[in-house]
Amino acid sequence: MLRPAITVPRLAGLVCAIALLHVVWLYRRSVVDWQSRQFGGTDHQPAEGGGGDSAEAEELIAAGNKTLGFGEILVISLDYRTDRQDALSLVGDLSGLNFTMLRGVPGEETLKSPAVPSDTALRPAELGCWRSHVNAWKHVLESGVETALILEDDADWHVNIKDQMRLLSQNMMRHGSPLLMPNGGTEMVKEKGKEGVLAPYTLDWDIFWVGQCVQANNREGGKRPGFTYKDTAGPYNDEPQSDFKEELLIHGVDYDKGEKSMRVVAEASGPACTTGYAVTRTGAHRLLYNLGYLGPQAPVDLQLLSLCARRELRTIWIAPPLISSWVIGTGPDSDTKNTTERIDDPNNPAKGASKIGEGSARREVAKLWGVGDNKVPRR
Repeated sequence: MLRPAITVPRLAGLVCAIALLHVVWLYRRSVVDWQSRQFGGTDHQPAEGGGGDSAEAEELIAAGNKTLGFGEILVISLDYRTDRQDALSLVGDLSGLNFTMLRGVPGEETLKSPAVPSDTALRPAELGCWRSHVNAWKHVLESGVETALILEDDADWHVNIKDQMRLLSQNMMRHGSPLLMPNGGTEMVKEKGKEGVLAPYTLDWDIFWVGQCVQANNREGGKRPGFTYKDTAGPYNDEPQSDFKEELLIHGVDYDKGEKSMRVVAEASGPACTTGYAVTRTGAHRLLYNLGYLGPQAPVDLQLLSLCARRELRTIWIAPPLISSWVIGTGPDSDTKNTTERIDDPNNPAKGASKIGEGSARREVAKLWGVGDNKVPRR
């Protein structure tokens, strides 16, 4: 008797193989559909003269991965701030992000450091903040990554942060780094990372500010180079603060005339606060030498501001920023100073808020998982 050409086990295996190929096809189609929505076509249109190859598509997709396209996301947190660490675990899980937690340094541990001048005017808490960021730059070098996003533990962002970063990456690849544009920073050389390393935001910078709290815009010496784009993934719902509106206006976008949800990426001239910023490996080298080995001369964010303003570091920023600090208006808001700042919001009885506004990931955590009166963030 003849045996059938295809046995039941073989048929089952064939069906499984076809199903797997169908899943792969659907995934690739979803990527193409997403690109079509973002770029207005089925293929990414690169900057003039660009290659438009699959490597760029990979970089674009990488911008929406668990580390937002950076080698790592580093979070600085003092041991006792378990409240913030718990919040970040929740917010990270909601956003699909992975963090590497770095121990914040208590100020008292820095007082015997030879790098700290004996007559320093910095308070212990400011010294601890300085050393915590120095340790983050040191970690970048020791871990071998090409880039890292450094966050403080009170950071907040939009629930659509991954889509926001893909849009940013798309525009960075289309326009290139502002530092390589005409009138960009001095002695700027296009850099490439290790072979095979993805660079969704290019590597032609030392620091990329994505979470400055204020910025001193360049009012003298001409406009620093940059480009603007519409953020359709996570538009800001509240009116931007005046310095961010001014930066938009410098680059031709008038918020008050109805040009909403626009962002500008430009060479930075004076960012303050270290809530969220990225560094390249080259940037980590420069920071570790000039601010770590040679010691602090001022609070770390103000020293960075000064270096940016003098173009002694290659820095860019995005405004309005994508990262904001979460403020509840009580002592625990700051680990370096006492603050009475409060953001009053009638829709949030806990009066906790960030400048992200609607779509804040911390608010969404409370809405999703809070019970009873806990459906509003209290820390």
